[in-house]
Amino acid sequence: SLDILERLPMLGLPDRGEALVLCVAERWLPPPSIYEVVASPISRRGIDAARSLAESAAAVVRARLSNWKVLADADTGSPAKVILQRAREWDTRLIVAGSLGHNALARVLIGSVSHKIAYEAHCSVHI
Repeated sequence: SLDILERLPMLGLPDRGEALVLCVAERWLPPPSIYEVVASPISRRGIDAARSLAESAAAVVRARLSNWKVLADADTGSPAKVILQRAREWDTRLIVAGSLGHNALARVLIGSVSHKIAYEAHCSVHI
């Protein structure tokens, strides 16, 4: 949901900063082979869809935080693990994560991603 992005100006963020909008296409076992990563149209569709979503969300962030440098990226894997790893690489001060889902099972699964991020992050988390 983009609702959380609409509320960014209300979070008390500084006037200037840098943000990364990251969308992670969930990857179930087994891990991808090198062929899948390079050549598989199914893998490519997943990462392309994630990248498109990240770009759309980044456009919303840019509109709300006009003085910020906002980048978009996409990856595949375990969403919480990828987000936490990227946050460490960026030395992130705040992770803003949304929770979305259309049925009870989706809310439980997605909620577990938000819970893992909140529990394991080295920085502040807004869900």
